[in-house]
Amino acid sequence: MTKIAFVSDVAYPWVKGGMESIQYLEMKNLSEKNDVYCFCLQFEKMKKEFDKEGIHYITVAKASVKDLYTSKGSRSIKLAMKFARALPRAIKDYNFDFIYANTFPYLHLKYVKSYCRSHNCILALDVAEVWDLKRWKGYLGTLKGTAAYRYAKNAIHGADYYVANSSVTASQLNSVGIKPNKIKILSPVLDLKIRVKKSKRDTSVVYSGRLIKEKRLDLWIDAVAKAHSLNPNIKGIIIGSGPEETHIRDLASSYDFIKMRKPYATKLWLYNELRRSMCFLNMSEREGLSITTIESAFLETPPLLPDYTPIPDEVKEISIVKSLNSIPEAIVDIASGKINYKLDKDKLKKFDITTINPLFERLIRKRKA
Repeated sequence: MTKIAFVSDVAYPWVKGGMESIQYLEMKNLSEKNDVYCFCLQFEKMKKEFDKEGIHYITVAKASVKDLYTSKGSRSIKLAMKFARALPRAIKDYNFDFIYANTFPYLHLKYVKSYCRSHNCILALDVAEVWDLKRWKGYLGTLKGTAAYRYAKNAIHGADYYVANSSVTASQLNSVGIKPNKIKILSPVLDLKIRVKKSKRDTSVVYSGRLIKEKRLDLWIDAVAKAHSLNPNIKGIIIGSGPEETHIRDLASSYDFIKMRKPYATKLWLYNELRRSMCFLNMSEREGLSITTIESAFLETPPLLPDYTPIPDEVKEISIVKSLNSIPEAIVDIASGKINYKLDKDKLKKFDITTINPLFERLIRKRKA
């Protein structure tokens, strides 16, 4: 049995986000045939070491979910440093065959690479996005952003393989010097065996995700409000939490037809919300993949995207894409049935969670050969 370690400062369901939910599905699926460990921070309601759903969790240092982000909305470097410093002590006495490390927030990668060299262990990096200098400066400011860009660009090199979540991310990796033969595209976001009861559709436009500036929920609220002015039956639901929550609540409070809800307790709860909604609207200006867009398509809830979306082509092809100005009218047309969403289910097979086992098996065989 192959011994696999997932290394990430955050873990689902203690931290609820797209990347975390994919990591959870990957670990759960791989644990059916392998010995799977997860090294992460110890968040509220987590024991120091425990087993859950076939996964052995080892937490390396205490942390609070509320401290993940700074008041400016960026990830906390203090927690990233805390994780990087505590990881060596927690993992050094284990012997793994394969380490799958989340690239972000980069500070832990130096030790992970050192561990893999000394233990003759395969290292694959899980890459959701590769930021350019402009993106880093916008995130942290000119001085800190420039330093972070240089550090990240250097830290990402040196792994055996890079698992990109989309064609866009694969292209970004190639642009910073990662050889194409080391890059594998994998988007295992769906359990195609899951069954959600069909329920009567309401007239809600839904969004679920982290509440950060890049998700452009100001534009989301504006689009739903304009659609409501054309069809008063249209409502809005925003599901999530994050550093922009207070600001978004203030914007939404002007409209009694837009409601806000805390993050989902379970994936099934979210799926039921998506399934009963009329459409899923994603106005984000920064996405490596967009898991909830794919999940909405799987649930036959039309995903609606503006044409400026950075979402990769493999997700656009299962979505409805319209110009920014025509989004409100598109919402109304979906509500009236004028836009009839039809999906070729074969296009979802590439997102099946079961694709992770064959990939890992190929990578391990290739290394042993």
